[in-house]
Amino acid sequence: MLTKESFAGKAAFLVTNGYIVIASQYRGSEGSEGKDELGGGDVSDVTGLIVTLRSIPKADTSRIGMFGWSRGAINTVLGLTKVSNIKAAVVGAGFTDLISLKETRKFFDTGLYSRQIPNYGKTKDEHLLKIRSATFFAEKISKTTPILLLQGTGDKNVPASQALNLAQKFYEVKQPFRLILYEGGNHSLEKFKSEYEFEIIKWFNKYLRDGIVFSSSAMSN
Repeated sequence: MLTKESFAGKAAFLVTNGYIVIASQYRGSEGSEGKDELGGGDVSDVTGLIVTLRSIPKADTSRIGMFGWSRGAINTVLGLTKVSNIKAAVVGAGFTDLISLKETRKFFDTGLYSRQIPNYGKTKDEHLLKIRSATFFAEKISKTTPILLLQGTGDKNVPASQALNLAQKFYEVKQPFRLILYEGGNHSLEKFKSEYEFEIIKWFNKYLRDGIVFSSSAMSN
């Protein structure tokens, strides 16, 4: 999860390029109320930012982008099934198939999923994973929102297959998207920082220049 300090650093390149950036704090973290459900009620915290933006005088809510990294990708893509006025989105190193992800990293099943997804620890019901996995609901994502997928091929946290399989699904359902792979890049793409920041700015400039970006991102090495 991004702390206030780390979020400020990650978002700095957007701010310096003229964007207003707003983000939600995950429920139950750093003193916030509630419980993070890993793509449950917390999704409304992200989509609810649209209402918050209306109180910012300089915010043009007719031009909004969305940006999610890692676990934040869950809230980003789920958010795109609930709102259709997002002009562009970016997903970096995203959790896009929680079922296959738990096969490559057992910790997700016994730790993250069991701890945060309501009832999963007791039932191991894969339906609870499918409804949080973009690969299984890609057809429900707003077709008016082009999505930029960023992924490192050396990512040990989230395998590149997650992005590749989602890209194939996007192709099948005619979702507008672009996939960029960074050879040997790790989960945070730290060695490609200038390159991926350039691509994100180019993407947002194309679809919502002088607009707003709100983030549900989480990033770790």
